[in-house]
Amino acid sequence: MEAIRKLGGLTATGRAAWRFVKFVGVTGARLAVAAPTVALSRTPGLTSASQSHDWGRSLAKHFGVEVVRETPPPAAAAVIVANHRSYIDICALLSEVPASFTAKAEVARWPFMGYAASVGGTIFVDRKDAKSRDRTRQIVRERLDQGVCMVVFPEGTSSAGPGVLDFRPGIFRLAAEGGFPVLPVAIWYEAREDAWVGEDTFVGHFLRVFRKPAIRVHVAYGPPMTDTDPEKLRSAAWTWIRDNLKDDPDAAAQAAREDP
Repeated sequence: MEAIRKLGGLTATGRAAWRFVKFVGVTGARLAVAAPTVALSRTPGLTSASQSHDWGRSLAKHFGVEVVRETPPPAAAAVIVANHRSYIDICALLSEVPASFTAKAEVARWPFMGYAASVGGTIFVDRKDAKSRDRTRQIVRERLDQGVCMVVFPEGTSSAGPGVLDFRPGIFRLAAEGGFPVLPVAIWYEAREDAWVGEDTFVGHFLRVFRKPAIRVHVAYGPPMTDTDPEKLRSAAWTWIRDNLKDDPDAAAQAAREDP
């Protein structure tokens, strides 16, 4: 039995290692194609979103990321605000929707991934710089006009759940001022340990989680919301996500008791 367990462990470890190699290879190959295409495009936001959508679908297929769609994805461009469980959220959403992301300016300096995010159309924002915030608003409007969804994780960090952390106000001020529709999205994993939180390293988490044959990610898309009051917009989006997350067994049990 011990020999079988060791063999199973080696097989699982081998699967994770091979998927990591595939991640680097697939991403590198797509960057080689996407970078010049985006650079020469007359609509770089739309082009990069399309390239990222293809990349997300490819990764989901290779890595066994199974997206369980609870509700249909958006039919029109919107600012998608989602709770954040892991970097796998990005793969899951991109496999569903052509989109661009916003990220803090520090991400641009990350080795390999910073460049990949840049080619994928990520908008890097220095939250302390008014000019950077103004530039972000302008690009967001341009992307939405092109029919591209923008994705933001307003919690500002990932958490294992259950539930959702407080939302930072910036994206809601931007949406309220620009009249952009906000679309809340609830994301949860069937295995809570798939979340990437705390001091866990990317490589360590990747090799641990992707030992499994499949990772099931549930995604629920809410209704588009508009409001000139950013606080009302933030509260409405937060409440919808909280009410539609299905990773809290205590909440599920309470709902079952209240269901006539």
